[in-house]
Amino acid sequence: MLDRLVEAGLLKAGGRQRTDATHVLAAVRSLSRLELVGETLRAALEELAEAAPAWLTPLIEPEWAKRYGRRVEIGKLPGGKAAVTARAEEFGRDGQKILAAAWAASAPPHLRLLPQVEILRQVWVHHYFWDVDGSLRWRDGHALPPASLRFDSPYDTDAHYCVKRDTFVPLRGACAARRSARPRLDTACLRRTSHGGLRHRVRRRDLKTPKSVTAARTAASRGR
Repeated sequence: MLDRLVEAGLLKAGGRQRTDATHVLAAVRSLSRLELVGETLRAALEELAEAAPAWLTPLIEPEWAKRYGRRVEIGKLPGGKAAVTARAEEFGRDGQKILAAAWAASAPPHLRLLPQVEILRQVWVHHYFWDVDGSLRWRDGHALPPASLRFDSPYDTDAHYCVKRDTFVPLRGACAARRSARPRLDTACLRRTSHGGLRHRVRRRDLKTPKSVTAARTAASRGR
C-alpha cells in the first residue's frame, strides 16, 4: 500500500509527519525505590516459603516477620536521606543473605530458577553495589541503570514509570502533500522509555522522517 501511495505522489520521503500515541496502563501499585526493594524481597520470601520451606526456615531472622510479614508500605521516614539509605541497606543485607544462600553450592538448583528469586537478583543489581570494603551499599539515584532496563514492580517487570506515560503505542502518519491524505505509515507498541525506535522503523521503508510535527513544535517552544 505504501508503494502505491508513493507512486501516486501522496507520500514522499523526508516529508513532515505527525506522531500520535495512546498509553497502556499497568495494573501495579506505585512504589518508591525503598518500597520496591522491600516488596521484591517479600515476594521472593513468599515464593521460597512455598517452594522450599525447610530450606528457608533456618535463614529467617526474628524481625523478618514484622518487616516482611505484610505488604511493604513506607511513608516519609524521619531523618531524611540518611534514614532512607539506612533502611534500604537493611533490606539489602536481608536480600543478599537469601541470594547468597540460594547460589551456594549446597542449595537446591531449582531455587535459582524461581521467577521472584531471579527478579530479586536483578533488582539488587540495579539498586545496590559493593564498595571497596566489601559492604553492600544503596545506589544513588543518579547511578541507576536506564529506566528501560530496571524494574518498577516485582509483579510486572514490563511496567516502567515515566514522566507522562508507562507504555505507549505510537501511530505515525504523513501529513505532507495533500491535507486529506494522511496514511498511517507504521504502528508499534514501544516502551515510553524508548526513543527513536519508530523513526528507525519508518527509515527501513525508505521513507525518511527527518522532522515530525511533534518534534517541530518542541523545537519551536524551546526557541521561545
